[in-house]
Amino acid sequence: MAFGVRISRDLIEQLQEESGVVRRAPSPSPSLPPAFQLPAYQRADPATAALLSRNRELQRTLSRSERVGGLLLKHEAEELGRVQALADQLLGGRHAGPAQQAPCGPQRAECLKCYQDHPGDELQCRSSVAAYEECSRRALFA
Repeated sequence: MAFGVRISRDLIEQLQEESGVVRRAPSPSPSLPPAFQLPAYQRADPATAALLSRNRELQRTLSRSERVGGLLLKHEAEELGRVQALADQLLGGRHAGPAQQAPCGPQRAECLKCYQDHPGDELQCRSSVAAYEECSRRALFA
């Protein structure tokens, strides 16, 4: 009596499942560093398998975030142009408040003219300075 053993792929996979041996995927993820990949046919305890699974999930989430970040950066210049256009529009004359004259303009002009007419003798301008000061106080508390 001769006994023969036939080894097939299905038999190997069944034995691996029963013994807890983890088989490495044929094409490992290029984004995973080699330190996080198990060698082929290494026994993995449940904690290690859970960590590897979590690491793969995090890598996928990170790659999605990188894609979204790339899209945001791609559209940043366009958005920046629109925001600058809106800012220019707001700062333009369309939304500016009504222009007001500075209070006490005539008194200020008279004071400056007096200083120009009497260089070095500022005491001659005390009446125009007093008028300008009085006008300024009225405008401040009005």
